[in-house]
Amino acid sequence: MAKFCPKCGDPINDSQALFCSKCGAKIPIPSSQSQAPINQPSVIQQSPQPSGYIPPVSTAPLERTTGSIPKKRSALEWIAIFCGGFILLVVVLVLIGGIISMSQQNSSSRTPALTSTPPAVPGHWTEMTANAGWSPRYPFSSVVMPDGSIVLIGGSTGEGSSAPLNDVWRSTDNGATWTEMTANAEWSTLIGMSIVATPDGSIVLMGGIFRCGYQICPSNEVWRSKDDGATWTEMTAHAEWAPTSGSQHSVVKPNGKIVLIGGGGIGGGVLSANETWQSTDDGTTWMLITANPEGLSSLSGDGFVATQDGSIVLLKNGYPNSSVWRSTDDGVTWTEMTAHAEWSIGHGGGESVVAMPDGSIILMGGSNYNDREQLEYFNDMWRSTDDGATWTEMTAHAEWSGRTGESVVAMPDGSIILMGGSGSGGVMNDVWRYTPA
Repeated sequence: MAKFCPKCGDPINDSQALFCSKCGAKIPIPSSQSQAPINQPSVIQQSPQPSGYIPPVSTAPLERTTGSIPKKRSALEWIAIFCGGFILLVVVLVLIGGIISMSQQNSSSRTPALTSTPPAVPGHWTEMTANAGWSPRYPFSSVVMPDGSIVLIGGSTGEGSSAPLNDVWRSTDNGATWTEMTANAEWSTLIGMSIVATPDGSIVLMGGIFRCGYQICPSNEVWRSKDDGATWTEMTAHAEWAPTSGSQHSVVKPNGKIVLIGGGGIGGGVLSANETWQSTDDGTTWMLITANPEGLSSLSGDGFVATQDGSIVLLKNGYPNSSVWRSTDDGVTWTEMTAHAEWSIGHGGGESVVAMPDGSIILMGGSNYNDREQLEYFNDMWRSTDDGATWTEMTAHAEWSGRTGESVVAMPDGSIILMGGSGSGGVMNDVWRYTPA
């Protein structure tokens, strides 16, 4: 755009001139040529539009911007999304399950496991099981181990000597449940054997009868187990005492010494009913203590226990009275505690007797023929606190049915466990527990 001198009007051809070349007047600098700020965008001036002007509408497609409506997903995309979500859900559930399982394991390691053992009622019998894992049997043997478990050994199914058993079972919950240690022990199928549990946790089995062909033969074998009856080692095939038929009795002393007393047999040489033998090497060798005990004509009896003071008490059934004898020198000499025990009336044999931790002796069960020559089974209980001199009836009818040939053991906590036997209803395999009041 041409510029003119504001004074003389002469045209200014040099756009950079500051003064008029004709009159020397100062040429003003237009405001539009002042320097624009750096980095400032220039403003596009639009010419004013007349009133009522409507701008044209563009027909070009609009570009989609962020936040606009998403496009519709395909079926494959939805399937992929669903499968991914399902897999994620499974992973989360597995992780949660693992956390819960670890929590339960940690809790169970701190809290003792609950059992289904029936609650004890002081002064009464509680049925631990009506049908134990082992088959019904009588007579048979059982012992309490130093750890408080019960080991049950052999016996007969009640079908006579043709059906002896040589299995071994163990219970760690007072007879409520049982584990079979072996179905066929190494020793012959025996009935009437004598067993003891020694202080070192071993079990020693002595004597008994077994079937040899068509005959019944007495045994003087001795076997030992160091794993709760699972396996057995023969200590001797022929002990120094003669084979016994099952009427022998044995006890173990606190020092581990085994005392074997009495006996009887079927044919051939048998242990005299008056002999007393001892072993200090788990039944490998035996020493005769006496063949003629003082004060007692016969050591044959129905009950035989070692009390807490180390003495031995022998219960002898006889008609019409039963006597009780006691020895304080391992069976060498005997003292008669009573010639007429209070429980004598009606009893004819098959009673069970146990020595309790408090020093008392408890007798229970048994059988006899009544006046009508019918076999009668008992479920009474008697207790003595003076080594068998006097007896008090605890109950005439315990909660379990009358029976004979049962096995009874006294537990370290003062309770009593009664197992199996034979009664009017047949041979049994129930288990009962008595808790003193």
